[in-house]
Amino acid sequence: MNYPSDAELDRFIRTRLQLLGIDLSVLPEEDADAPADQARVVAAVRRLLRDQMPVVSDFPLDPISVPPVLYTSALSGRLHG
Repeated sequence: MNYPSDAELDRFIRTRLQLLGIDLSVLPEEDADAPADQARVVAAVRRLLRDQMPVVSDFPLDPISVPPVLYTSALSGRLHG
């Protein structure tokens, strides 16, 4: 399996964060004195994705199984109450 390059992952991460409404541009690009900067945030997410990719890619897909459904706590309280 060919994993994405760092540049490809960086583009994915920035796009995904932007779609979620997270604006990295409010952080400095690189500043060792800042509590967070763009480079460190993207690197941390990239590490997380790299650590999880083998786990997710090795997950067997069963076309017969029903995928899990997540319910919010508010919704689940109404379903059971």
